[in-house]
Amino acid sequence: MNTFLPFWSEQLKDHLHCSNSIALGWFSLDGELKYANCFMEGLVGNKGTASFLNPDFTTLVSSPSLEGVIFQGYITFLSDSRLNTSLLAKVYKKDNEILVAGGVDVEQMINQNAVMFSLNQEISDLQRKVIDEKIALEIALKKLEEANKELITLNNTKDKFFSIIAHDLRSPFQGFMGLTEMLADEESSFTEKDFRRYSASLNKTARSLYSLLEDLLQWTQIQRNTIVQNSARISVEELINAVLHQFVSVALFKEITIRHEVEKGLSAVADMNMIQTVLRNLISNAIKFTNRKGSIFISAKRADNKALITVTDSGVGISPENQEKIFRIDAKFRTEGTEGEASTGLGLLLCKEFIEKNGGKLVLVSEEGKGSSFSFDIPLAQD
Repeated sequence: MNTFLPFWSEQLKDHLHCSNSIALGWFSLDGELKYANCFMEGLVGNKGTASFLNPDFTTLVSSPSLEGVIFQGYITFLSDSRLNTSLLAKVYKKDNEILVAGGVDVEQMINQNAVMFSLNQEISDLQRKVIDEKIALEIALKKLEEANKELITLNNTKDKFFSIIAHDLRSPFQGFMGLTEMLADEESSFTEKDFRRYSASLNKTARSLYSLLEDLLQWTQIQRNTIVQNSARISVEELINAVLHQFVSVALFKEITIRHEVEKGLSAVADMNMIQTVLRNLISNAIKFTNRKGSIFISAKRADNKALITVTDSGVGISPENQEKIFRIDAKFRTEGTEGEASTGLGLLLCKEFIEKNGGKLVLVSEEGKGSSFSFDIPLAQD
């Protein structure tokens, strides 16, 4: 050591002066600060010996010892801007001068670090818990919002259902009963021509009521999720031909030309009954809302691994503000055909539901006064 200290004295002085773990302070007995390294200077600042909190400086220098170590233990220094600092120190007395030499207790530091680590871990756990609870709350709020929207939709659906029962079914039945009462009146003097006319009117009303009841039945089955879906391979050309056959006489009556073009060998996978219902509704609407001597074109082709079927008419078209309404149960939109044909207001809604159940989408392109084009796609059958 005697050789070591003189040899490295300059380096040791530099290290001790700049150290941030060893505090050195040289004081006179009356408290004058003669020297402080960087660490000690940071502890005492402008306060000098007033920074000694426990024990205070007066207590330290009042030791009866004349020389040597007059104190050994922890000294706490007062701080205005941070937590008080405690150092493990020795206080030496020599020739009425005081040397305070202290440093950070490594064991204490390790223990403090362990405590801090534990606190940080608890804080991190709390933060994670808060984040998890926040996410859970956001999910719950989103589910609540979705449930609220679903409840609104269900209420609108219920209102529409009762509206149909109260008005759409009640009104035709009133006319129906009125005609039957007239025909049953023994005092009536109807001619054969009158009977034929009234019978035709009764038949038209009965068909309209049957169509409405059929739509209502299918619609309620969809809402209750009780409708059975049986997907199978479908020849699109055979499907279109079978449905078109049902409208030959209606199209002839209105002098409407119907053309169709189907890509050869086009097959799809879907529920036959649902897709037939969709095509029936679309073709029926096309005839209903096309003026006499108009035209309808039906096409079917491959498009992006789907079979794309389009029904285009030269009819009256649909205004932009009404295009969204025709697919909504809560929107009160219904109009008669070009020659007074009745409409249930449920047909296109059924089409949309059936297409979506079969993995497709129904799209409308229409311009008022120029006609409409309804397109839907269904999955292609794999060869």
